[in-house]
Amino acid sequence: MSTSSPVKYQEKLRELKSLWEKTSKKYILLDFMLNTGLHVSDVLSTKVGTVLSGEYIGIEQKTRKPKLFKLNAGIQLIIRDYVLANNLTEDDYLFPSNKNPVQPISRYQAFRIVQESGDLIRLKLSPHSLRKTFGYLHYKRTNDVSLLMKVFNHSSPAVTLSYIGLDEETMQNEIYNHYI
Repeated sequence: MSTSSPVKYQEKLRELKSLWEKTSKKYILLDFMLNTGLHVSDVLSTKVGTVLSGEYIGIEQKTRKPKLFKLNAGIQLIIRDYVLANNLTEDDYLFPSNKNPVQPISRYQAFRIVQESGDLIRLKLSPHSLRKTFGYLHYKRTNDVSLLMKVFNHSSPAVTLSYIGLDEETMQNEIYNHYI
C-alpha cells in the first residue's frame, strides 16, 4: 500500500503553483486543496455560491459533520478571478465537468490533475498529499496540533503528527536544532 506524503519544500510548492494559468481549473483545484485541507470528495462537491462569501460552508461527506471556516484572502481572490474568467454562477460546481457542466469533475479526474502536476515537478502527488501539505504547513507555521486535530477529526496529537509527516525522527531533529 502506498501512502501519500506532504510537500515539505516551499520551492516545490512554488513550482507546483506555477504550472497552470491562475484562472484554470487545474490551478484552482490545486490551490483550493492546499488552502483548505478538505478531502477531495468535499472539494468536488463545492458549489460556487458556497465559497463566494469568503467562507466555506459544507457537510463533510466522510463524517457528516458540518464544516464552516473563513477562506484566506489569497484563495478568495483566486476564486473570484476564476469564477469571472469561466462565467460560473453561484449554482455551478466550483470544478464543473467539461463533459457535463451540471456535474463536478470526477474523483478520478481530480486525481489525474494532481498526479500530472506532481509528475511535472518530479513528485508523487495525490489529492491526499495536498491535504497533508495543508496540515504540515499549518503546523510548521503555528505548532498548533490541537487545531489540526479538530480540522482533520483525529483522536490524538500523535495521529495528527504522523498524518502530516512529522514522525519521531523529524521531531527529534526539530528539538535538536532548536536553540534559543
